[in-house]
Amino acid sequence: MAGINVRIWPEVHHAYKQVAEKHGLLIGDLFSIVALYTPLLSPATLVYILEEEYDMPHQQAIEVVGELRRHLEGFLKVASQAEGVRGDEEEIQEEVCKE
Repeated sequence: MAGINVRIWPEVHHAYKQVAEKHGLLIGDLFSIVALYTPLLSPATLVYILEEEYDMPHQQAIEVVGELRRHLEGFLKVASQAEGVRGDEEEIQEEVCKE
């Protein structure tokens, strides 16, 4: 996937960069994985963070996290279906080549 420029706080970028380099990870992928899975696996944490960092009302924070979850679940569904298609493609390719 193509990268998109986003503003990351220098201190946060530094921490992720250090860990990514140490473990041979791409920093953009690490950020993306955290951004992708946090609303799905820890929605209460994200609601709390939005309330604290943005002084956001609780109901609005729930709505924001809910919207993120719906968008990201849709992305994961499409991605997993594409993986399944690739898997099927490989199996069919092997069967066709046997003939």
